[in-house]
Formats: sequence, C-alpha cells, structure tokens
Amino acid sequence: MRVVASLLAVALLAAGAFAQTQTIAEIVDSSAVAGLLKSLLVRADLLSSLNDTESELTLFAPTDEAFSALPEAVLDSIVSNNTLLREVLLYHVVQSVALATDLPEGETTVESLQGDSLVIRKEGDVVTVNGEEAATVVQADVAASNGVVHVIDAVLVPPGITLGEGPTTAPALEAGDEEAAAAPKESPKDAKAPGGDTPMQQTVLSIIENGEQTTQLKALLETYEIADYLEPGEVYTVFAPTDEAITQVDPATFERIATDDALATAVLQYHVVRGALGTQELAAQDGGELETLEGSMLPIVVDGDNLTVGGFPLVLDSEQQGTDGYVHLLQGVLVPPSVAEQAEVTPAPSEDANVTEPAATPREAPTEADEEGTASNAWAVAVSLATLAAAGLMQIFVL
Repeated sequence: MRVVASLLAVALLAAGAFAQTQTIAEIVDSSAVAGLLKSLLVRADLLSSLNDTESELTLFAPTDEAFSALPEAVLDSIVSNNTLLREVLLYHVVQSVALATDLPEGETTVESLQGDSLVIRKEGDVVTVNGEEAATVVQADVAASNGVVHVIDAVLVPPGITLGEGPTTAPALEAGDEEAAAAPKESPKDAKAPGGDTPMQQTVLSIIENGEQTTQLKALLETYEIADYLEPGEVYTVFAPTDEAITQVDPATFERIATDDALATAVLQYHVVRGALGTQELAAQDGGELETLEGSMLPIVVDGDNLTVGGFPLVLDSEQQGTDGYVHLLQGVLVPPSVAEQAEVTPAPSEDANVTEPAATPREAPTEADEEGTASNAWAVAVSLATLAAAGLMQIFVL
C-alpha cells in the first residue's frame, strides 16, 4: 500500500506545482488523490479554515487509498457523526509549521488542533506518525502559503475514540502484497452492499433513486441528466420534493415548462446547493440564504419546529446522509424567480383573497405503467408553483 501511496503522492505534488502560492485548502482542493479528504473537510466545515492565509498550519493528509483501506464500519462511524468527523480531521492538523527537513532524529511530540498529541518519529528519510503501524509519511514538505502538507498512507484516530468495529487502520501488507495493493479498489463512494446501498454508501442521487417518497423526482433527475452538473469530489445538499408534494398540483399546466429543457433543468438545479448541510447546519443558517446550482438564492428560516427552505418546510427527521452530501425531503417544489417570470402563468389569487372555487383534484401517484410519462406530468407542479413564486405565495401547497 505504501508503494501505491507514494505514487499517488506524486499526483498531489503535481496538483500543487505552484504550492507556495496556494493555501493548504487549495492544494487539497486541486489534488487528484485527496477527493475524499476534501469532501470530508467540506462536510465538517473545516476546509475554509485551511484556507486562512493568517494561519501557519501542518496538515497530515491521508490519500483516498488510505480512507478506502478503513473497515466499512469504521468509515461509517466517522462520516455519520459530524462531531466525531471534526475530531478525527482536526487530529490531522497542527497549528504550526512542522517541516520534515527540520525535524530532529528520533521522536517529536506536537499537539493537534483536536487537542491530543501526535508523536512524529524520524529515522533517516523515514517519518512516521504515532508509530510505524499508524501512518507513514509518503510525501513530505508540500509547501503551502499558510503552512505545509505531508501525505500519509493511513487515517489517524485520536486516542480513546472507538470507531465502528475492528481495527482503525488497515492491516500491514505482507511481503509480495504490493501488486495486490496496486489493483484498482472499489471506492467507498461507489461500494454497494448486497440488495442495495447502505445510507453511507449511497450518493445523494442514489438516495433519491432508492427513496420510497421520491419516485417522481427520480424520473425528473434522470430525464434532465442532473448528474452531469454534479462534479466528482464535490459535496452537495439536495432538497427533494416528495411524491405527495408533486401530486398535489393539477397536471394541466405542465406543458409550460415541460416543453423547455432549460427551464426544467433550472427548476431541478434550484433544489441543489453546494456543501454538505445536515439539519443542524441548515438551522444555523436561520435568516440567511444559500446559493443554488441554478444561481438564485434560497432563504432558510427556522419557524418553531419547522425548518423551511424557500418557503416550504422540510419533512421532519427526513435527513439522509450519503458519501457526497445530504438529502432532505421537502414538502413542496421550489421554482427560481427566472423560471417564474418565463413561465408566464396566470397569477395566483392574493393571500387575502376569499377563494371559493374547489381545489384541483390531485393527480394519482404513478404506477410502473406510467413511468414513461412521469417526468412530463411532474412538471405540472413546476408551472403552478411558478405562479406562486411570482405572487410570493410559495407556502400555499405546504402539506
């Protein structure tokens, strides 16, 4: 494994060819071999801290191979608990610049930002962290404008923390195993359990694909190829309208948007924001706005027990975390202002209007026989909600 990690570290150096002008965050961001580390730093809201040009830091950066070598239960326990995730990641950061070339022979103890100590041992050209069985530095002294990055071949775990079941690092390779280690391995992002993905092994799109309440959204995402807009290595938060929310709207108006791929794509992109935001992180944004992939802003409001996004409440306790972000079920369909203007739908009655006409009969949820027409029918909600967006009545279809 260390032979492979050494080769991968070359790619990290290549990504940071002008490393001294890049921050540690920028080096990680541009690396071809630290995609999982970057995703976890974003999820834990720590990547921006490594971009601080006023800081002097040292990052011990595990490669993707190091993360994929972790037992599944260990990786699950890290990623599924944001507090624990932050502790593990901060254990890889020291608030000072520790160059390997400046280290004396023997052991040096430094304090991590997590609070526990790291024991660095240097013997000639070999540098290890927390003992030979924990991690070996496979590429040292990748210089950054705010510190230095050392590439390591294993994930460090703070003392006293138990992660999942089994060992916290992969077993050491026996002689002759280098060839087996070099064989392509299934990334934890792509790994599937028999009978379907476990939540931690699913991407945000596969969570929607397998969701019992998101069958119509699944069809829309596939029809308009939204996966093409999600960049590998990035993390996202998706606000997923439920089937029930979609079926509450009369389908007669769907043609206004269904016949325009650009508008349809814009509506779907308006449900996605960059960054991995769980319920707690969203609640912390109360009164603020999030920029969507479509480019418009979504207001976030905490109202009692309800957390609303763009005027619609999330389904309580519906948060699901995947390898590349979060999915939250939403009790409505969001429509960006640009689509509301272009849809040219007859404005909805004012909020104070005394509406006496009966509501439109909701559509029935699609059967397998209806799958082919699901994408078109689902856009009925988009056009009707465009009316509401223009009139400022986005909560009229809250369930």
